[in-house]
Amino acid sequence: MSTFLAYLPDALFAAAQSGIPDLIRVGSPAEVRARIRTMRVDGVICDPVAGAASDATDIFWLATDFPAVHITLYTVLEPGVAQVLTRLASAGVTDVVLFGYEDAPGRWGDLVARAAVRDAVTRTIAALGPTLKQVGGPLRDKFHTVDDMAAAAGLTRRSVYRRLERVGVHAVHDWIEGARLTGAFALLRDPARQVRDVAGAVGYGGPQELSARLRGWTGRSVAQLRESVTADEFVEHTVGRLAPRQRRDGEPGGAHARAADRAGNDGRRHA
Repeated sequence: MSTFLAYLPDALFAAAQSGIPDLIRVGSPAEVRARIRTMRVDGVICDPVAGAASDATDIFWLATDFPAVHITLYTVLEPGVAQVLTRLASAGVTDVVLFGYEDAPGRWGDLVARAAVRDAVTRTIAALGPTLKQVGGPLRDKFHTVDDMAAAAGLTRRSVYRRLERVGVHAVHDWIEGARLTGAFALLRDPARQVRDVAGAVGYGGPQELSARLRGWTGRSVAQLRESVTADEFVEHTVGRLAPRQRRDGEPGGAHARAADRAGNDGRRHA
């Protein structure tokens, strides 16, 4: 479950809570900072102009000091707000919701869903750490194509493939597929989300395509995944698919992969 903190006046807190029932209210940016240091926090929703004059500055430094925590600015459209929002944008805080405009409960539900996707992908990347360390500097960055990766590394396309194959990465497109399906699984954990909506969110043509991809990846149907597969098990399975050599070499992903294989076998028996 994602954890969100809110530093908001009464009316804005009530509106945000309608979409995030477990929203935790705090009394100041200083309390937000203290909470982040002592508990897992996925996101913060705050009004930079409703409280003390220093709040905007405090939020700026929160964003700078804790870049992994997503900050959403929720405020009332009034004179002076634009200047504050512009300053916070320079710290990377660009997610803005205006009270009374696009702040229906569904808007906050989407915020929670994005946090779940970020968490799932982050956990998968962490589990793949032993393999990613072997890939080397520029090749770990985010690129759209293998050609982009090769240009950044000063290598030919074939050299990139050879280097990836040396650490057990035989199909680059599998890593792209794994990232998309990890995001899809994170969204599907919310039983209120329709498969067609999740398919569109992660770039598949429709519910049938997403269902087929998930079955091909895990051996299970969407219903089986929702009912009996945890986030940890999905990550374990994905690591086993993407880094088989890491599993054979006895790296931390090995245990993940063995558990994932068992999950996949169970799914095939149920299919």
